[in-house]
Amino acid sequence: MRPIIIALLLCLPFLSYAQVRNDHVGEPVSHGVGVDVRSSVIARTNDFFKGNNASGKPLYASGAVHLKYSLMTSRLWQGVGVGIHPFFNQAEIGTPVSLYVFQGARIARLSESLSLDYEWNFGASFGWKPYDEVTNPYNDVVGSKVNAYINAGIMLSWRPDPLWTFTFGFDAVHFSNGNTGYPNLGVNTLGIRAGAVRRAACGSERLTEYLTMKPVEKGSFKDRLTYDLVIYGAGKKHAAVIFDNVYVPKSYFAVAGINVGPMYRVATCLRAGLSFDFQYDESAGLEGRIAGVNEQGEVRFYRPPLEEQFTAGLSLRAELVMPVFSVNVGIGYNLYDKDVTRKKVYQIAALKTDITSRLFVHVGYRLYDFSEPDNLMLGLGWRFGNCD
Repeated sequence: MRPIIIALLLCLPFLSYAQVRNDHVGEPVSHGVGVDVRSSVIARTNDFFKGNNASGKPLYASGAVHLKYSLMTSRLWQGVGVGIHPFFNQAEIGTPVSLYVFQGARIARLSESLSLDYEWNFGASFGWKPYDEVTNPYNDVVGSKVNAYINAGIMLSWRPDPLWTFTFGFDAVHFSNGNTGYPNLGVNTLGIRAGAVRRAACGSERLTEYLTMKPVEKGSFKDRLTYDLVIYGAGKKHAAVIFDNVYVPKSYFAVAGINVGPMYRVATCLRAGLSFDFQYDESAGLEGRIAGVNEQGEVRFYRPPLEEQFTAGLSLRAELVMPVFSVNVGIGYNLYDKDVTRKKVYQIAALKTDITSRLFVHVGYRLYDFSEPDNLMLGLGWRFGNCD
């Protein structure tokens, strides 16, 4: 299920390329309030969902109800939302509540009143019942009370009049703590969604500039080129296997990194380029260097050489550019990596939130095989070059 979400994110820059063009510039922006109802099938990728839980019954389905506020034009919208996600197992999973930002746009116009659209949600979810070896021993999928919430979907939007929009489509959801807690198998769902949005009767000229994207003018290659510098950090958990038993140190391992690279503005809504990715991971190289377990049951390691905790890679990047938010995705390869247990090919999915035209907040996720989480990437970025 996680690969489906990553694949959708990878496609977003290209799905919107043809439709988020310059012809919406100056269109009045309206307020919108919407409700979504979603029904999903749980990906039963582990024994807990298959029935190895306190109830002894498989968990098949989950639901969700969302309340959303947005600023919107006829082809672009973004805002904030709150959702409740019942999994019908309150005792072991809980009923998490998500808070998130979202953004959507038209992919293709099918008729005067019908269009094919996409939407993504990104935020945090609260109220999970995490694993506990005494009070919640069967739940080996969720290791923390707070988990990231990621959603990507495609839908049909029907607008019978200028004030109402009704939607129906499909979406995929992933909940994960980004290896900041153990266990972290994650919860994944795939399902259908239906919703309605009520748009304000009149647009706001004051808000028009907020959702206006300045057209990319013809110019030299240099005029369209920017350079992004991102500095990030995070903490992560690392599990060690000793004689078929899993031990998790109580302490966190530090992660820090720098990404730098050129991005070319292909079109108003699309950047593409390269990134040189440097990362230090304190948990790397620990396999085979286990010193033992102390009387408190804590795993002790020999510290590996610094060269095994450092990687340098090169990744191809594509970026969906929207007002305030940009979705950056990439596939990379570690050119320098002395840890023989680590996979060479990695993926990046990140949300950039503009503070100014140059400064942005970076919230990212690094993983392997489109499904195996590595670490979070929480930091700040600076954009050099022509940002007009």
